[in-house]
Amino acid sequence: MITFATRIVQGTKSPLFYLNIIMLNKETITEIVNNAIMETSIFLVEVKVSATNKVIVLLDTDQGITIDECAKVSRFINDQLDREIEDYELEVSSPGITHPLKLKRQYEKNIGRDLEIKFLDGKKIKGQLIQVNEDNIFLTPTQLAGNKKKLDILAGNTSIMFSEIKEAKILISI
Repeated sequence: MITFATRIVQGTKSPLFYLNIIMLNKETITEIVNNAIMETSIFLVEVKVSATNKVIVLLDTDQGITIDECAKVSRFINDQLDREIEDYELEVSSPGITHPLKLKRQYEKNIGRDLEIKFLDGKKIKGQLIQVNEDNIFLTPTQLAGNKKKLDILAGNTSIMFSEIKEAKILISI
């Protein structure tokens, strides 16, 4: 977008050109995406912008996002940015099964599934996600990982604070 202004210099007029450049950064892309998904069931999981202007937008819904929904958001983002001013590569997709859970809403969506939790202290635990509340999740543990000895079923449910979790991934069972 170009804005024209006029500057008077010693009695002469000369046009000034101001470029309203939208810089590619995480905050700008997040704002654009939030506008795109407003009043939909889509939620933003993560935005990444690399130094080479590769933009990755991860979206989801409680039922799983469709390719059409991703394409619609991608088009909206492209419409808001100008490739003439800033070149970029855009990827809009679901987080995928191998991407760590980031949001409480993702945990809620995956109740009943098996997870592997890596704690901030490096310890790991595997188990079935049975409940999620504001501050923590509840897991029925099946294995403590990181130990040479594998424990089969551990007694009771384990409460894990979100603040203790470094990474949580869905386990794929075959």
